[in-house]
Amino acid sequence: MKDSRWRRAGDYTSHLIQSLIALVNDPQPEHPLRADLAEEYSKDRKKFFKNAEEFTKKHGEKRPVD
Repeated sequence: MKDSRWRRAGDYTSHLIQSLIALVNDPQPEHPLRADLAEEYSKDRKKFFKNAEEFTKKHGEKRPVD
């Protein structure tokens, strides 16, 4: 019984990760969570990516060094 619960959790996690990857690879600005970002993405992609990079540098965590 324990094994089947772990398998279901693993299936859920895998599905969640695949869904997130799909959204990153194919954003849907016509169904936005943030309308302002969707508009910027649709109208000025260069500015969108520049702002995204700046936001990530400011708020993201440093990657661990191997």
